[in-house]
Amino acid sequence: MISQKVLWHGMMAMHILLATTAFAEETVALSPDAGAAPPAGEALPAKDAAAYGMKPTAVANINITQNAFSNWAAGGTDSLSWQANVMMGLTDMQEAFTWATTGKFVYGQAKVGDMDYRKSADEIRLESVLTYSLPWIVKPYAAILGQTQFAEGYQYADEARTAISNFMDPGYLTESLGVGYGDEEIKTRLGFAVKETYTRDHPVPYTDDPKTAEIERSKVEPGLESVTDIKLALSELLVFTSQLNIFSNTKTMAEVVARWENMLNANVAKYITVSFHLILYYDKTQSSRRQLNQTMAAGLTYTLF
Repeated sequence: MISQKVLWHGMMAMHILLATTAFAEETVALSPDAGAAPPAGEALPAKDAAAYGMKPTAVANINITQNAFSNWAAGGTDSLSWQANVMMGLTDMQEAFTWATTGKFVYGQAKVGDMDYRKSADEIRLESVLTYSLPWIVKPYAAILGQTQFAEGYQYADEARTAISNFMDPGYLTESLGVGYGDEEIKTRLGFAVKETYTRDHPVPYTDDPKTAEIERSKVEPGLESVTDIKLALSELLVFTSQLNIFSNTKTMAEVVARWENMLNANVAKYITVSFHLILYYDKTQSSRRQLNQTMAAGLTYTLF
């Protein structure tokens, strides 16, 4: 099993590698030999006017898996699972700035045998990043990220279940300011951040400080944030995306929160997609060990716009 220390150093090494690659590509693109940088004192060439303006995107996907057995000698258990995903985005590109807002909404359930349906996926993630288009290698940005879930979450033990989370319980809000650089394939940014965590009925383990007698239902942590995004078109039908998000309250390495999400999508037909999704997550307040969420699915996908 991968230790926490190995996982953390692996994430940091990956982030440094991606950031270095993006910085090198940006530097080469602006070097005189590349012919992209204008002479001293001249402004960068203006973009095509057609590139400016609002550009919305929305993709919906549903995956269903079903197994049924009747008088099957080899044995088996009936099962049914489904998961719906909606990815939305709105980018406002202007000469002075680019404002990109994205939304990710995921929900799924699974039923095995005679058991009731249990939640198998649940995520609401909204992010908005405002980047100023200055003639520098690095560009200043301001960002805000919100995260929570749709429905109540449970921990199961035999036939019993215990509620451990709900909508905005916990809810996360992260605001950050800093600089970033990159291109359409690899983008990375680093900045000062404030992470806010809110709870109602489940302050433990998200916000409550065990060292105090009072029960804290909110927590504010200033610190540093690092985010690296990758989007690679491996072929006309195969796309790989990855995001490494690291937040540190600068107290100790053990209190660093790291989330590494990877997705590989293959469009095998016009409306049919096969996907592999992997999330590695570490947050000591939730678990002393790393968390893993992996899904492989095939389903129907429709691009709304």
